[in-house]
Amino acid sequence: MRAKTATEAFPRAVQCQQGGCAVSGRYLFTAPNAFFAGTPERVCLTLFDVPETGDLTLTFRRSESSPTFAQHTQQVSGVAGGSKETCFEVQTPELDDFTMWMGLEVTYPSAVNYTISGNQYISVLQTSTCTSRDRWSASASSPSTGKLRPISEPTSGADCAVFRVSGSDLGFGKTFDKPYRLEATAELTEDGTEVTIKGTKTFLIAYQELNLEIDLLKSDYFKPGLPFIDWIRVSHPDGTPAPGELVQLCFETHWTTTEDGISTTYVWRSSADPVCLNITSDSRGVVAFTVPPQDQEIEKISIQATTPKSSSLNYDITGWSSESGAFVQLLRLPRKEFTCGAEAHIDVFFTTRLGSQFELFYQVMANSDILLADLVPVTFSEAVDASALQEGRVVDLPTVSGPHPVGQVALTIPVTSSMSSGFHVLVYMVIDGEVIADSQSYAAKHCLDNQVSLRWSPDRVQPRDTVHLTLTAAPGSLCGLGEWWVLSVPGVTAFLQ
Repeated sequence: MRAKTATEAFPRAVQCQQGGCAVSGRYLFTAPNAFFAGTPERVCLTLFDVPETGDLTLTFRRSESSPTFAQHTQQVSGVAGGSKETCFEVQTPELDDFTMWMGLEVTYPSAVNYTISGNQYISVLQTSTCTSRDRWSASASSPSTGKLRPISEPTSGADCAVFRVSGSDLGFGKTFDKPYRLEATAELTEDGTEVTIKGTKTFLIAYQELNLEIDLLKSDYFKPGLPFIDWIRVSHPDGTPAPGELVQLCFETHWTTTEDGISTTYVWRSSADPVCLNITSDSRGVVAFTVPPQDQEIEKISIQATTPKSSSLNYDITGWSSESGAFVQLLRLPRKEFTCGAEAHIDVFFTTRLGSQFELFYQVMANSDILLADLVPVTFSEAVDASALQEGRVVDLPTVSGPHPVGQVALTIPVTSSMSSGFHVLVYMVIDGEVIADSQSYAAKHCLDNQVSLRWSPDRVQPRDTVHLTLTAAPGSLCGLGEWWVLSVPGVTAFLQ
């Protein structure tokens, strides 16, 4: 099935390209994206608030500036204060051109203060008949790369051998070399005479654009001396995950320097060349990456994500500042959902001087209430490897260890029913008189404090047999049974016992 395109026009002479105009006007023209050459195609013109009857002319050219080689004329009528649709059939000539320019103009016998006109490019598809299916072969190439790839073996059609070509098999959308034209060559050799006939045709390639999204709960800041982890979700236009899609990530670092003269001037600097890497989305349509620990002089990192299917995403992360050079960071767990009644184990990473002693304070909040507030005494006696924070591909940016080593503390938080909509954790510590803090949100499964269960005994009985319904709840619970329990059992209208 071929899609329809619509063109809307304004008063006066307005030119509307394929895809239509964004503002409403005096007409709506609907036609297929592609016409079969020599075959009548149905098109419709709707006139809005046009009281007169006019003459419609459709003009066909190889391009906008080429001479006219065919045209269609049709009388169309409108109605004052409303709209009227006129549908008719248009037949294009049999041409080898894949696209052609179609112009639209409506003229009126009396003098009016408006003109209806517009244009759009359409595709013309050739119809053909085959009388022999002796030996077929076919290949396809992209004019931009010149690479020739074989196509699958043909299957029999009514009169023709049918080749089914997969854009994925030909590599479209798998590399950033994105061709927009496909050249297919078919060759037929007749048995007995060995006469060979060869044909070539060029097609346009359309790509289905993907969606690139960042986690709404992600941090907009990176902590110098600690890795920064992030995820980008790749999805189809309908919102479903898009696994196996190629995504190119490019990173550019920015910092400021000072130039001393009569006054101090701050100059914005950027890395000479962006650092890029290609990643394929996993089964959930997620691309995960880690920015290695950065120096505190790096003030901002620009991230650009693109796909071969015309999708792009740009955002920045800003470097956190600390006079003491100490930082703290909660481990992000975006795909973890904690269970009610269990314990959540959350790692906290920090940087400070080895041998330091301090107290790590933390608060747990949910629904604007503070549910838990406590502290953990910390003696920083042993550094840990910051690579434990990494996930996915590591960006090849210069890595620094930071002014201080990295330490780790594990928090144990009981998950209660009050956290069933999710909870937020805040941690902070005081180093050299400076408050160092971080916060993160976490997900939890929905649950209730009091669990209730129902059980039939036995679960299957014969008609007129006695069956028992057992309700189990916490001691002292007020329980009730509604009629819907009765109606949920086919054929039962009342409890017998």
